[in-house]
Amino acid sequence: MNNRQPVWPLLLAAFVISLSGYSQKKNSGVDSVAYYIEELLFAKGLKLAEPQVQTLLAEKKYKLYTERTVQISEIYYGLGDNGKSLDYLFTALKILQKQAQSRNEITILRQIGNLYSRMQHNDRALRYFRSALRKAREIKHDSLAESFNQSFFKVHFDMESDSIEFFVKKTMLFAKTTESPVNLYKAYNNYFVYYQTLKNTDLEKKYIDSSEHYAKLLKSTDFIRTTLTNKAGYYYDLDDYLSAKKTYDEMFRINKNDTLNIEVGYAYYTYADILFRLGDYKNAYMYADKAANNFDYNYNERLTKKVADIAASYRISNLVKTQNLEREQFARNHSRNRLVQIILVAVFLLTIIVFYFFYQNTALKQKSKLQNVQSKMQQSLLTATLDAQEAERKKIASVLHDNISALLSSAGLQLTAFASGQESKSDEIVKTRNILKEAHDKVRDLSHELVPTLLAKFGLAYAIQDLCEKNSNKNIVFDCEISGSIKRYDEDFEMKIYFIVSELLNNVMKHSQATKATITLNANSELSVAVEDNGKGFETGKSNENEGFGLTQIRARINGLGGKFTVTSKPNQGTTAQFNVPIIFK
Repeated sequence: MNNRQPVWPLLLAAFVISLSGYSQKKNSGVDSVAYYIEELLFAKGLKLAEPQVQTLLAEKKYKLYTERTVQISEIYYGLGDNGKSLDYLFTALKILQKQAQSRNEITILRQIGNLYSRMQHNDRALRYFRSALRKAREIKHDSLAESFNQSFFKVHFDMESDSIEFFVKKTMLFAKTTESPVNLYKAYNNYFVYYQTLKNTDLEKKYIDSSEHYAKLLKSTDFIRTTLTNKAGYYYDLDDYLSAKKTYDEMFRINKNDTLNIEVGYAYYTYADILFRLGDYKNAYMYADKAANNFDYNYNERLTKKVADIAASYRISNLVKTQNLEREQFARNHSRNRLVQIILVAVFLLTIIVFYFFYQNTALKQKSKLQNVQSKMQQSLLTATLDAQEAERKKIASVLHDNISALLSSAGLQLTAFASGQESKSDEIVKTRNILKEAHDKVRDLSHELVPTLLAKFGLAYAIQDLCEKNSNKNIVFDCEISGSIKRYDEDFEMKIYFIVSELLNNVMKHSQATKATITLNANSELSVAVEDNGKGFETGKSNENEGFGLTQIRARINGLGGKFTVTSKPNQGTTAQFNVPIIFK
């Protein structure tokens, strides 16, 4: 169970994946499709882009045709339809190969490789990147060929292969040859990533400083924010909290007008932890609150856009349906052998749940009366946030099950009724019906993930037994032992206990290196739960000051239930986490 889980490495990984996005963002203001993609308005982008593809192809404008095809593949990828995204690319690849459009063929091959890389199909990604590289060499486009080193670096970084160092050097050589500030920024950041994985702090510092230089030279807010966040993370890993704080202060000054970006929210979260460790509890509390507000804003913003996207998709579908019916009626008057029915139904739902993490406050108990008051306020806020989080989880699950699922079922019934009145069976209707069923099943599964079905139907004991079975694998086995009579309790009480146990199991899998763990439940006058593993263990101090935010959340949940929580551990002797809470019956 790790005592510290900073946010900044997540920003680092995200940056490695999205290094190619700089030029696209610069052009999004003049390209409506690119703007819709950036704003996640996929239905609008698709409605605009798809009609243009065939027109551009007919006019033999292959470069624009290629660009639109890549954008459509990005839209379908954003909508979660990886198959349709790849279908568009492979169709375009055949057309461009037939027309001997080598330069545009390379663009399509690169995009196919990018998609496979994002889907973690690294072997396929390498195959298509190599095909694109060979084609670039065939047309003797040296700079284009060298640009693929960045793609190879990303894939080998994900694979943790021995070739990472080779491609790091190649990207640097290409950057110095082109003298492009963007390429130099990427190359220096690659080196920082590489040496960060090797824990070579001296070289980390050298390359993050160079990366910072080119980020500021380019005056790119995104590059500067990412670089300063990485630099603060470098100081954070060295426990140099003062330098980390100064770096974050500089980042906040540069981004003073951008407080809603999700990366800024993560920065607020880590900054609060740094202030907490420096003893500035008042400002730590303030920045934790800023992080929570940022997460809440981004969650609501994305959810609103997705709901609007779904509504737009339905409007498009209804419009297409009406137009097809009119065409059928017209064709039926001229020829009964002509039947054209095209229905485009796109149902997409992406629910992003942002979990709010706050720091612990038990170390403030020995402080002055004012500090004790602050500690109680922080405890109350964290408990209220966790309660709101669980309520939101139930609310989203209810909306998915009662509203979206019902709408999908109704759409399926209407489509079946329409099909039964037709003289001949339409393949498009059959496909559409299958799409609706798949969407209905996905919505149902998502609602069950938010509120486990076994927990709602059979209670806590069955749900925890199922949790043990699902998390057991070849590396670790979870056993569940139940003593006493575990009955059905209050629904909210069961849910809180379930997620506490789930979080403890996650800690065991992530940090303990254990091969076996046992969960024991005992219900008498109160409910007692213990999670014991045979992992590496750690030194437990007298203070909770250095606890990670995961344990802080667990402690807050248990305190909110009026219970007690203890962690017992020694190096190489495993860890036991136990809590006792008063039972709340129905």
